[in-house]
Amino acid sequence: MEKKIRSIPYAAMELHTQFRSGISDSVVFHEAAQLLFGNENLLAWRDMGGNKKIQEMLDKNDTVFRTAETTGAGFIERLYQLPMIGSFTGISGKNLLEISTDNKHLINPEAIPLVLKKMGISAAVFMQCVSSIKRNIDNDSGKPGDVNV
Repeated sequence: MEKKIRSIPYAAMELHTQFRSGISDSVVFHEAAQLLFGNENLLAWRDMGGNKKIQEMLDKNDTVFRTAETTGAGFIERLYQLPMIGSFTGISGKNLLEISTDNKHLINPEAIPLVLKKMGISAAVFMQCVSSIKRNIDNDSGKPGDVNV
């Protein structure tokens, strides 16, 4: 029976399982890694340890993947962990990413590739996290959320 990667949390669980018990299905492994990390990251990591780098980034982003389809809270938590001094400002000095304590998260579209690279996640994971955060803000406040991309 063929396994299908159905969701971001399932893809993360599948990778964790295959790392623990040995990679038994390389097609499923690659499909899950591609969903979570994207082709660009996987290609860059090939020369940086390949599967060891995938496992490292899987562990670093575990809460991102587990909460991507529910609250997106792991995404915000991981953003706070990144070294951000000067790394999220543009050439003009304009902030590309602002995170405030009042549930306002503003991401300039120019910053998205930088966020994806620094976090080591795919665009699909990023968009799912942002959608989940926005949906939860909408549900909590009864008005449109303040997550802007």
